[in-house]
Amino acid sequence: MNLDAHPIQETWYDEVRAGRCHIVTFAEIGLSSYSAYCELGYAIPRDEQVVHAERVNNSKETGTLYPKANITILPRLLFREVAPATEELRVAIRDAFVAERDYVRSGLMILEFSCSDVPAEQVTGICRELCAGEFIGVPGTAVLRLDSPEHRAPHDDGRDDLPARGEQE
Repeated sequence: MNLDAHPIQETWYDEVRAGRCHIVTFAEIGLSSYSAYCELGYAIPRDEQVVHAERVNNSKETGTLYPKANITILPRLLFREVAPATEELRVAIRDAFVAERDYVRSGLMILEFSCSDVPAEQVTGICRELCAGEFIGVPGTAVLRLDSPEHRAPHDDGRDDLPARGEQE
């Protein structure tokens, strides 16, 4: 599987609606990638999102909504509450690659880890290792979305174009 660690595209709603990609993110309810893709891509109601997220978060294991939705969720604590051990994070991300290879088979896996607290170099290293190793023969591309400056598109300098409150243009 190829890895794109510097995507320019920021959302994949058209691809999600058409069933042409597999979203992988962390199990967080509310203003989150998980909820957005559930609602906008698959019309999954909030109460059902909560059930899936709680199952994953309580078991501390990766879970997938497939075949209802091409969405796989990883435990929130790996991305928010503690600095994860590399091996725990690797196992969770590997499980998502297994879901792509064995079940979803979309050929386009979006690892949507923007807004997470995990170090970008840790996630990038894990994904590079998996793509170049065990999953090298899997057809398709894994797109890694992170917020860190080294993963922003070249046109994005991280600044808002609007002046701060009270500043003159």
